[in-house]
Amino acid sequence: MDTKQVNILLIVLLICIAGYAGYGKYAEYKETKENDETTKQNNLMLQGAQIGAQQAIIAIAQQVAQCNQVPLIIGNQSITIVAVDCLQQAAQR
Repeated sequence: MDTKQVNILLIVLLICIAGYAGYGKYAEYKETKENDETTKQNNLMLQGAQIGAQQAIIAIAQQVAQCNQVPLIIGNQSITIVAVDCLQQAAQR
């Protein structure tokens, strides 16, 4: 093998190594980007669930404050929420 062929072989090997390293970094970047997007979506879903729970509790509290009975069904159990102040008012009448 003469030096020209060796140089060409070294250049080809260097290109292959650079391509392999570049692809590895690209795959790492892509995975990180996908993980970031998944984390953002999960956080958004959690935030929506928290807001929904807060709104439900506020709606229940508003109904109970107007002396309305609020039935709640949790699993296979049912309870009715009543404000103690409303019970005291009814007892005084």
